[in-house]
Amino acid sequence: MNQLLKLLVFAIILLIVVILAIRAYRTFNQRILASTTLAGVIGNALLLVLINAVLCLGGSWFLFTVYGFLNSVNQ
Repeated sequence: MNQLLKLLVFAIILLIVVILAIRAYRTFNQRILASTTLAGVIGNALLLVLINAVLCLGGSWFLFTVYGFLNSVNQ
């Protein structure tokens, strides 16, 4: 049961991170395409990269935290 629960938690967290990354990409892609200045394009592109990095690192941290909690509860 423990392995099944870990797989389910991984799938849910991965799905949430992917959905948030896609929404961020769509939003900032529209902002990049609508920008008229170079600073707007670069700023929005950097924000997009930063948001996706935070999602990746935050999702990984959350996953490891939940795994640790599941390991401590099931022992």
